[in-house]
Amino acid sequence: MSETKTVWHMYPDETPPEDNATYLVTMSCLSRWHEFPIFGMATMVWRNNSWQGVYIGYRVHAWAELPELPEPYQPQPYNPTP
Repeated sequence: MSETKTVWHMYPDETPPEDNATYLVTMSCLSRWHEFPIFGMATMVWRNNSWQGVYIGYRVHAWAELPELPEPYQPQPYNPTP
């Protein structure tokens, strides 16, 4: 199995180049129930110069292009036969 290198870009220093595209992001949020911020990863859509679906209190720290899937995991296009 081969590994691919993920290149992370700091946000907001660098913004994604393609509008209406999905990217891998790292984010954090503050919670009144936790002493320290909670960190996580997700996929999010970049549209109209902002992240779509970011909840109040969440902050995106970095973004990366989605990696190419290895050959056995390539999705097959859906072509229904009449």
